[in-house]
Amino acid sequence: MDTVLIISIYVILILISSLPCLLLYLIAAKLLPSRYSVKPKTMTFSSIVLSIITALALKVELEGGVLSVPFVIIVLSVAWSLVLLIFLVLYKESINATYEQ
Repeated sequence: MDTVLIISIYVILILISSLPCLLLYLIAAKLLPSRYSVKPKTMTFSSIVLSIITALALKVELEGGVLSVPFVIIVLSVAWSLVLLIFLVLYKESINATYEQ
């Protein structure tokens, strides 16, 4: 029972910490031209997964315990969001450039 409670707390904190990432993708979907279509939920999920993998790969020490998880996830997910958004725009631009030629 304790394990389920701890895992549910982690999941809730990760979902709450994914909100800035989702907001970033919603703004990008609104401001970018239609040829750079961005699916906010899919990109947010990929950013969160990449940030969790990065945190596990870097063996991030969480001195604050469970309450420091959202801060690590927020920073890493926003960083991954910006990187993925830049790569997405560059990829779509190269696809559009090849079709125009």
